[in-house]
Order: sequence, then C-alpha cells, then structure tokens
Amino acid sequence: MKSYLIKRIVSMAFTLWMISMVMFLLVKLMPQDPVALAMPSHVKVAQRQIVYDQLKEEMGLNDSLVVQYGKWLGRTLRGDFGTSLTYKKPVKDVIKQPLINTLRLNIMVFLLSFLIALVGGVYSALHKGKKIDRIWQSITLFGMSVPGYFLALIIIYVFAFRFHLFPSSGTWISSQSLIENLRVMVLPVATLTLLSFCTMERYIRDHMILVLEQEYMSACMARGVHGVRLMLHGLRGALLPFITLWMNELSMLLVGSVFIEYIFAYDGIGRILLEALNRRDYMLVIALNFLYALIYLLMNFIADLLYGIADPRVKHS
Repeated sequence: MKSYLIKRIVSMAFTLWMISMVMFLLVKLMPQDPVALAMPSHVKVAQRQIVYDQLKEEMGLNDSLVVQYGKWLGRTLRGDFGTSLTYKKPVKDVIKQPLINTLRLNIMVFLLSFLIALVGGVYSALHKGKKIDRIWQSITLFGMSVPGYFLALIIIYVFAFRFHLFPSSGTWISSQSLIENLRVMVLPVATLTLLSFCTMERYIRDHMILVLEQEYMSACMARGVHGVRLMLHGLRGALLPFITLWMNELSMLLVGSVFIEYIFAYDGIGRILLEALNRRDYMLVIALNFLYALIYLLMNFIADLLYGIADPRVKHS
C-alpha cells in the first residue's frame, strides 16, 4: 500500500508540473501588455516610460521565460500566487472567500445530485421498461440535452421574475439568517443539480441493470432477497464504476459551475475567473487554472485510493 501511494503521489506531482508549464506559457501568450494594464491612470505622460520600466522590473518581466517560470513556481510552492492586477492585493486573499463559496455551493449540489441519482437510478433499474422508468429517462434526457445557461435563464424567469419565490442573485453571507442564505442558494443549487444528477442517474441505472443480470443477483432474488437488501447487494457489485463517476462528477462540478455562478451573480471562483480573463489579470488566471488542475488531480487521486480499498487487487496492478 505504501509503494502504491508513493507511485500515485509522484505521478500526480509530475502531471501537475507539466500542466503548470503549459498553463504558464499559454497565459504568457495572451494578448495585451500586463505592465500597461498595471500602469496607474494618474501617471503623467512624461513619466509613463519611467514608471513602465519600473513596473516591468518589479513584475520580473525583464527575465527570460524560464527564469520567470522558475520564480513563479517557487513562489507558488510556498503558497504565494502573486498579486492581482485588478484587485491590487495578493491572489490568495482575492480567491479565499470565493473558493469557500464555490465549495459550499458544489458540495450541496453534489450531495443532492447523488441522492436523487442513486434512488432514481436504482429504482429505474428495478422497474426497467415500466412507466416510472420511462418518465425518469425523459427527465434525465432533457437535463443532459439543455444548455446550462439556457436552463438557468428559464429557472430565473419562472421562479424569480414570474412568481417572485426566490432571489435571482446573491451569495451566502454569514451575517444573514439561515433562511435567507438558503433562499439565495435555491436557484443556483437547483440548476446545477438538474444538470448534474441526470448523467449520474443514467450511469447508475445502466450499471445496475448489468449487475441485476448477473447470476449471483438472480440467485439472491431466488432466495427471496428484494427491496433495499437487493439494492445494497447490487451496489457493492458495481462499486468501482460508481467511484469513478462520483469523483469525476465532483471535479466537473467545480469546473462546470463557472458560467452558472456568473449568471446568478454568485461570488465564487467562477465569477472571479471570468473577470480575470476579461481584464487580463495574468496572476489571477494562472492561480485559478492551477487550482482547477489541482482539484481535478486530487479527485482522481482519491478515486485511486478508494479503488484500493474497494478492491485490494488494484494496489498491485
């Protein structure tokens, strides 16, 4: 187990290093001059070149790309992601609260999506071809087909503007009451849940149907095992595919909520990323993309660990 963990950690570190190099070079190729963007607006014309040269030196842009990357990587490993050109403060201070907000939103969505998909998928598999199964498949097909931004606009129009049930925008604020915070979260959570649980439900349904067709499941049913006990027995047989699904969905939620956060004016890292791209905030763009890559790799690493727990043979493969 120890050697297995070491190999996975080394593999993840190497992959993250390669991603960081590619990402750094791509951001450096973005148009516009970061020094010009950082230039204070009150600087007189006669002093602009002097201030420009000073800023360029302070930002380390006189160095070669290799040296710039080395300095950036060294600072990043120490937890220093540089200074945001837009907010004029350290990047880690800019993304701290939005990251907490995004994690809060996506954890709620994941738990709700998982419960709906698990119950719906298993129930559909146990009633394959019946009316309830056809209804579930129609709902999931709609959720998988409709674009996220379009679904968000429909939900905002119906529940915020038409019936005035929930606010169309807002963020969880610690000074607000729990009821007010939950009202703010309802529409973005509902949108992301509908987009997320559909894929999970169909995946669970299809794998449960395959499991139910296995001989050991037929033997269980012949011995009178039904209902919840049969469902739990079948889930154990499909555990590895489900681990892949859950970790992938959780990582994709964090990446895929960018536009939903922007539409609902939710103060998450999705909104921060879009603003950073629009304003060419290089340090902020690099830090957020590095964070997304790290989250995705961590989800895969956790999935590998769960594989080893669920099936000991994986550790030796």
